[in-house]
Amino acid sequence: MLAQGFNAIKIHPRCVFQEDYALVKALQAEFADQDIGWSLDVDANYNRQQALRMGRLLDKYEWDFFEEPLSDTDFEGYRYLSENLDIDIVAGGNAVPNLQLINQALQRGSWDRVRFDFTTIGGFTNGSRVMALSQAYGLKAEVQSWGYTLTQAANLHMMLSNSNCEYFEQAAPYEKYEVGAKQVFRPDSDGYISPTELPGLGVELDWDVLDPLVYFHRRFSR
Repeated sequence: MLAQGFNAIKIHPRCVFQEDYALVKALQAEFADQDIGWSLDVDANYNRQQALRMGRLLDKYEWDFFEEPLSDTDFEGYRYLSENLDIDIVAGGNAVPNLQLINQALQRGSWDRVRFDFTTIGGFTNGSRVMALSQAYGLKAEVQSWGYTLTQAANLHMMLSNSNCEYFEQAAPYEKYEVGAKQVFRPDSDGYISPTELPGLGVELDWDVLDPLVYFHRRFSR
C-alpha cells in the first residue's frame, strides 16, 4: 500500500484486545523508520480500561488518532479518554448521525475530532451544518468516505470545500468498491486524492455492468 502512494494507514484489527495490542507493537517495530500516519479503529469492542491501556500505547508511539474504542453514545467514556490521553479520540460516526447529539458530545469534550458521513447524516445540508459546528469548536473532521465510488465522490467534494479535513478514507483492497464506476479515486504518488473534472459528483456509471446486479428499482415520473 505504501508503494501505491498511501502515506497514512488506519488499521482495522480483529478487535481482540491482546491480539490488537501485539499487532500495534509489531507494526511499530516493522515500520519504525518510516513516516506513516498511523491510526487504529476497533469498532467499539473495548471496555474503558482496555481503551485507556491501548491509548497509552498509541501515545507512546505517537499515532495520529484512535477511532471508536467505545460505543459512540458513551459520551462520558470518551471524555475520560480525551482527558487522559494525548492521542486524538474519535467516534465511529455511525451511531449518532444527528446534529444535536454531536453538539452535546462536543460540549462535553468527548471527542477530539468529529466524524460522520455526508451520505448518512442527512445529505449535504445537514453535513454542512455539522462541518460548520466542528469548525466552530476548532476541530478537524475526519469525514467517512468508506464505500462505493459515488459515496466516495460525495464525501470528497464536501471535504474539499472545507478547510478542516485531513484524511480521505479509502477501503483497501479497493477494487471491489469500484464496481460499475467509469472513474475511480486512487492516491497519486504523493498520497493525494483529487476529484475528476466532470460535472456533478464527477463519476459516470457503467450500466452495462450494473444492470445485471440490480435486484430492485423504482422509477419516478410526473
